[in-house]
Amino acid sequence: MGHIVLIPYKRKKIFKRDDIRFCAENILKAISKRYKFEIIEMKVMDDHVHLFVSIKPNHAISTIVQ
Repeated sequence: MGHIVLIPYKRKKIFKRDDIRFCAENILKAISKRYKFEIIEMKVMDDHVHLFVSIKPNHAISTIVQ
């Protein structure tokens, strides 16, 4: 399991807009399905995203972030 925090450039508050927040959530869910890892918890804040993910032991968190 791992905790990932994604932060936009200069911590700009781009996720305040509901359409961008919705799009970001859907993109992250699609990525998790494609690369076969599970998002246990996702919290999209105004200026960053927290992900708590479950990955296989043979995968590194750095690979998931790429």
